[in-house]
Amino acid sequence: MTRTEILLIGNYYGCLNVMTLDGKFYWCVENYDTNFENLNDWQEISEKLYNTIIEFYNNKTQKKLK
Repeated sequence: MTRTEILLIGNYYGCLNVMTLDGKFYWCVENYDTNFENLNDWQEISEKLYNTIIEFYNNKTQKKLK
């Protein structure tokens, strides 16, 4: 499992998280009772959406470093 916190998108309790597991792609928005180890707290998404979110996050964080 590879999980990435997308710190730019979220709510009071936490942020958007994306992960890969066994060749599938998932996302969830952290809540007060989120259990990241429980797959029921995640929704499967397409690889394209996963890659777009990661690219967006990387572009935004790189701009902050400059």
